[in-house]
Amino acid sequence: MRTLITWFILPGPAQAPTLLPVTAYGVTELDARLALMQQIQGLGQMAGGIYCEPMYRLDDRNQRVIWQYQCRGTVLQQKNKSDLS
Repeated sequence: MRTLITWFILPGPAQAPTLLPVTAYGVTELDARLALMQQIQGLGQMAGGIYCEPMYRLDDRNQRVIWQYQCRGTVLQQKNKSDLS
């Protein structure tokens, strides 16, 4: 069963050229934060902070609840010179 990832944007600096929403899931909050930071490093500069919240889903096969964290952040999208025309 895959986890559905919802994309959204947190408030960022008004002067930000393009806000790129990122999100990461993890078993623990630390795992989710580290995964999100790795995502951000590959995209550009962080805009604002990281917000984490506990999530849960039901494992139908084992009839148990699985807890994990969802962390959200916003990145200033970096445009490559080749993208500008």
